[in-house]
Amino acid sequence: MATPRKDPKDLLKEGRKTLYKKVYIDEVDLYIQNCEDKEYDYITFQGSKGIGKEKKTKVHLPTLEGFGEYLRNKYPGTRTTTTHIWNWEEEHPEFLEATTRIRNAQAIKLMNGTLSGDYEKSMAQLILRSQSRHYQPIDKQEHSGKDGGAIEVNNISNGQLDEIITILNQNKK
Repeated sequence: MATPRKDPKDLLKEGRKTLYKKVYIDEVDLYIQNCEDKEYDYITFQGSKGIGKEKKTKVHLPTLEGFGEYLRNKYPGTRTTTTHIWNWEEEHPEFLEATTRIRNAQAIKLMNGTLSGDYEKSMAQLILRSQSRHYQPIDKQEHSGKDGGAIEVNNISNGQLDEIITILNQNKK
């Protein structure tokens, strides 16, 4: 007879301790301070007439993934994946408050960098949307009609459609 399977919720309680330490809260501000962009010269060509250089920026955004790596480097042997950080946020409200500073620093840096033209607009939008707790991909949005009911669709005749197309074409001219 087979051993009955355990409920996955029970397995979470049996796992190894994640070694959360209150000192990690203080490390957040040190991590954010270390997230500085660095400019460097990128060689675009090299030939008999000289070397062509272009200024590039190596971006170092504050992220939860980066914070986990920072902790692993500073405290060898510490298990700090993003999942651990998320769990610590749920278990320790003061840690959530600290990691919110990472998200805020990231958002400010992305917005300022995008406005100054240093960062790509599409990349900044992607990162900001993916970090938002309220972000919902477009293909997952739901729509409803009046008072939460079904959306009413009125059919139009081919003649009405032709009229609309004619009007639109006239407006283009």
